Amino acid sequence: MKRVLLVEDEVWLAEALRDKLESMGYKVTLALSESEGRDALEGNVVHTYGLAVIDLMLPAARLTELGRLDCPQGDSREAGLRLCEHIRRERHIPADELPIIVYSVWEDRELKRGVVGLGAKYVAKGTPLEYLLRAISESFPVPQVPFSEHNE
Repeated sequence: MKRVLLVEDEVWLAEALRDKLESMGYKVTLALSESEGRDALEGNVVHTYGLAVIDLMLPAARLTELGRLDCPQGDSREAGLRLCEHIRRERHIPADELPIIVYSVWEDRELKRGVVGLGAKYVAKGTPLEYLLRAISESFPVPQVPFSEHNE
């Protein structure tokens, strides 16, 4: 089964995307903040997920009934970029082992350069959903069937 880590803080959007992807046969894990995304990335990530879809502007930690979790970075539009950097630079997971799609409303050139520099694709929120769905399906390799004379 194709597994996707979806890091998106807008609950309505995260749930809608999860439902759509699951209806297409994907298994989706939701993370609603940078810290939840990091938690989901513990362990053997390469065997857990085939793709990460990450929003750029995330809370550093999710609101809870007890208030905001303590996190020194705070909320910022760089939280998703920090999570991408965590995957590539701290966990040393290359793009061919865990593709990343950044799905964000922010279209700042420097942020886009940072995303592309980390080997991630960028899909702008507000574009048709089909663009994101196509980028997701293209991120999973198509199994190659070896050709043999018996296939004829």
